[in-house]
Amino acid sequence: MRSHIWKGWTCSCEPGQPVRRWKIDTGTNGEVVCARDGKLLACSTAAGPAFEGAGIRCGMRAAPGAIEKVWIEEGHLKISVIDQEKPLGICGSGVIDLIAALRRAGLINDKGRMLEREEALALGIPESLADGLRKTDTGMEFTVWKEEDEEIILTQNDVREIQLTKGAMLAGMKTLMKIAGIDEASLDGLLIAGAFGNYIDKNSALEIRMLPSVAPEKIISIGNSAGTGACMALLNRDCRRNAEVWVKQVEHVELSVNMDFQEEYMLAMNF
Repeated sequence: MRSHIWKGWTCSCEPGQPVRRWKIDTGTNGEVVCARDGKLLACSTAAGPAFEGAGIRCGMRAAPGAIEKVWIEEGHLKISVIDQEKPLGICGSGVIDLIAALRRAGLINDKGRMLEREEALALGIPESLADGLRKTDTGMEFTVWKEEDEEIILTQNDVREIQLTKGAMLAGMKTLMKIAGIDEASLDGLLIAGAFGNYIDKNSALEIRMLPSVAPEKIISIGNSAGTGACMALLNRDCRRNAEVWVKQVEHVELSVNMDFQEEYMLAMNF
């Protein structure tokens, strides 16, 4: 945890700066760092691999054939596929976009429940979208793409997996905010690290409450900050000294024994 912060924060901020800033790593461990006036609070949320496609029925890593972007246009679901190939599955950024789009359209409620077709039609949702819903023996599903006997779907269980993952990350952030005594309005910025972070649509992430309620312009993707920070520390003595200062200022928060986290987690799973 400290080595990750050592490298990642080095390329993001100078020690002692009077900032209130977040850094989030969107990988499996979901490391979260909160800077408040030169001090650091950190935690690991154990978010899991759902954002990397694991545990998702048609999930896959971001590779040729993966649906990477999803949106609704004039009542119809639209997709963008990596390398414009035939869809083979859906990667993390696509799943976030998809759930956000279905939330905006009213096909998924704030508890994460996928509506049945008749419910959607009764609410005035366009038939072109409601027709994607179907009830099976294992629960509700939504058809994202279909061609002859091939299809890519989002299941109710997939939605639950994303709720668990994004809920852990948001709850970790909310817990650190309580400890630091700050709120969303006072944040100077929110930095998203990790290769996956480069491809997340900010508005989609905010729609599903994966991130705190901050202005989109305050959310910045910084890519592989750990790798960049390691290179900077190797090539620049000042950066290395800064990193050593940062490490000494880190206070680690163990979420598994924090009662605030347990309460925040239950709330954070909602959309």
